[in-house]
Amino acid sequence: MAGRVPLMFDVWHSARRFVDTGKLKLIAGTTVEPLPDQPGKPTIAATYPGFNIVAFQALIGPAGIPKPVLTKLSTDIAAVIDSKEFAERTKSLGIKPYGTTSAELDDWMRKEIANWKAIADAAHIKVE
Repeated sequence: MAGRVPLMFDVWHSARRFVDTGKLKLIAGTTVEPLPDQPGKPTIAATYPGFNIVAFQALIGPAGIPKPVLTKLSTDIAAVIDSKEFAERTKSLGIKPYGTTSAELDDWMRKEIANWKAIADAAHIKVE
């Protein structure tokens, strides 16, 4: 906002208010699909196929949580995500929510870790 950063990546629900007031310019979305409330804006994937960076939140617990507890948590969280109130609130923030099972989340996270590891390895990025 002070004019010292020429380019940044941010989560949409954080940057949106500054785009709406003209303090920032949205160049492109980082997900494959356009932002739900910015359908006319391009995505980076339109220029670089396969580019897809998704901000996400997940409820994660310790290993060994009993299956019935995981099932109950998944069911309860899905009910919230599917509720009209939650949909309205998240839409107003520019967020497109969706839920998964614990197995689907685990699979997605493992793929993301492998993807980012490959990117870091190719760029010779090392943890210091």
